[in-house]
Amino acid sequence: MSSTNSRSRRHQSTDEEAASLLMEEKNNELIEQLNSKVSLLKNGALGLNKVIKADERQRNDIESAMDSASGLLGQAMGKFDAMMQTGGTKTTCYLACFIFVVFLIFYW
Repeated sequence: MSSTNSRSRRHQSTDEEAASLLMEEKNNELIEQLNSKVSLLKNGALGLNKVIKADERQRNDIESAMDSASGLLGQAMGKFDAMMQTGGTKTTCYLACFIFVVFLIFYW
């Protein structure tokens, strides 16, 4: 009976070791899967960061161009106001005719 108990314990110990090794292998596989998913997320976040920085630079460039255009438009309107005050009705009539002709050309 003693030898049967001894074999039973060794067999049980071997089964526990096998189960432990199987669980460790499974854990290692899960860790590898987790590492690959974390790596994928990291690469996605870095790519997203690059896109955001590029968009921010582009937005700043557009904002600078709009500020420049706004300044030019303000200057043109100031000159137009000065011209209208000194030119009288004849200049206004020529300007209206010119704008009308330009619109006709664009329409055609």
